[in-house]
Amino acid sequence: MRTTILLTALLLALTGAAWAADTAGTVIVQNGAATIDRPGQSEALPVIHGADVQAGDTLTTTADGSAKVLLVGELVIYIGAQTSVTFETASFDPRLHYHRGQFRLNEGIVRLMARHEPKTTNEVGLKTPQAAIHVPGGYFIAEHRGDKTTVVTLAGQINVRAERDKNAMQMWVKPDQIVTVVAGQTPSVPETVDEQTLARLLTDSEVPSAYAAETRLGKRGQIVDHALGISPVRGLLDDQGMAVAMEGE
Repeated sequence: MRTTILLTALLLALTGAAWAADTAGTVIVQNGAATIDRPGQSEALPVIHGADVQAGDTLTTTADGSAKVLLVGELVIYIGAQTSVTFETASFDPRLHYHRGQFRLNEGIVRLMARHEPKTTNEVGLKTPQAAIHVPGGYFIAEHRGDKTTVVTLAGQINVRAERDKNAMQMWVKPDQIVTVVAGQTPSVPETVDEQTLARLLTDSEVPSAYAAETRLGKRGQIVDHALGISPVRGLLDDQGMAVAMEGE
């Protein structure tokens, strides 16, 4: 009970007006070795549980490292092993439940959960060297290796286009669909992801924690996330990307 109260207090602090203007989020789970490169600092900072992540920071994990960051407004990003992510901007209007954030996956694999509220449109985006992903509300995995980006939607809908051409063809990727973007090409046509590929991407983007299994099947067989393991940020994203609060177990 005490742990739940403390974590709830942390959540309220993160989503309230007390956020510093340059704070993007807080590390809530950390495994293995990882560092943060911060503009203006000559040496990399070690990633530890509870560390602040600021706008402009680049978080990099090693072969045995992974991290989960709670961003402003209950956005959650998983960072897998051998991954580099730059947190360009992140903000949240608690009155409108409106999220704005831009992140760059330089290399590796991430999983991002962006809860959608009725009558609002989030401005949340993730870019890779090959793809630009717009997230009005949803839950997805993005992997970038070499000259190829792979995107799989777990819930909601994700919009994907080639990163260097704002006028390029855009693809709406629905739950259980996969698209790839290769250098110099438009995104592939979305198709159903095969079980083996999905299982690998889920495993590679998982961030183990002291809580129960983070990923499991929910209503209608969808993949849902326990987030922090506390009720204020538990969410079930349905086919429309709407966040529905889950009852405590």
